[in-house]
Amino acid sequence: MSPVSTLSVTPKSEPSRDFKTPISVLQEYCQKLGKTPRYDLTALEGRAHQPQFVYRCMVGDVTATGQGGSKKQAKHAAAEAVFKALTAGLLPDETNQVDDNQNNLHVVRHVAKESDENNPVGALQETVVARGWRLPEYTLAHETGPAHKKEFIICCTVESFKEYGSGSAKKHAKRIAASNMYNKILNLPPEAKDNVTNQSREAKSKVALHELANSLGERLVLSEVAVNSNHKPCELLDSLAKDHNFEVIYKDIDCKTIKGQQQCIIELTTQPLSVVHGCGDSLWEAYSSAASSALYFIKLFTVNSNGSV
Repeated sequence: MSPVSTLSVTPKSEPSRDFKTPISVLQEYCQKLGKTPRYDLTALEGRAHQPQFVYRCMVGDVTATGQGGSKKQAKHAAAEAVFKALTAGLLPDETNQVDDNQNNLHVVRHVAKESDENNPVGALQETVVARGWRLPEYTLAHETGPAHKKEFIICCTVESFKEYGSGSAKKHAKRIAASNMYNKILNLPPEAKDNVTNQSREAKSKVALHELANSLGERLVLSEVAVNSNHKPCELLDSLAKDHNFEVIYKDIDCKTIKGQQQCIIELTTQPLSVVHGCGDSLWEAYSSAASSALYFIKLFTVNSNGSV
């Protein structure tokens, strides 16, 4: 069951303290079930001056999404959708136990004031500073789409951790990446927190890109590498990684391109760190596309370094 709920919110007046928000109603109901709701920011749409947040709420096997002009609106919408889904199949006597909560839901549809949760970038920075870690790094991993409808993917790096965010503006994508990283750090088990050090990103030896490019040049002419070629770019890239002791990390992107294609990102733990994007009709074609782009980037890096064309 995956119901979708979208709230249209029009602020009128502050609700009475007697009324409960959908989030608090769901929280109280879940306490009786012995479960904990989980909220994830899944998308940030619209323009910078009129954003639309999309939150996903999960309670056990029940998942629903909510949309709103602020994070709090979207979370309330998602919470309400999940609550209704959880109580939809109850018997009459069981329904009586939640009638009061249902009656309170509709009166709390107001625009919440901006709070710390609406500034994930600042919250993340405070968290890493408090733990003695290095400040988060944000890089543009990829941008796609026509000029009037760009989609940006931002990579947030904190020590050895990486999280991504996408949006129609770089600022939106950065906020989502920061929010995802913030939630990841908060949910780390105690033993994982203790193992994070300032040297974690240097744990694996990084090979310089020019060394890779020289090795690649000895194997084949880069112009021969293509998604549908017999050279199999993924295999070639993996072979380079094994020979030179670096990692090739494939990460799927949930959202599709404007043309409906699958997307992925490849990270190369080289020096400097490299991130490339790929897309295709299938996930495998997206991998091959990204691998081809990675091989081309490696070769291009050497061409630029040597000053030749």
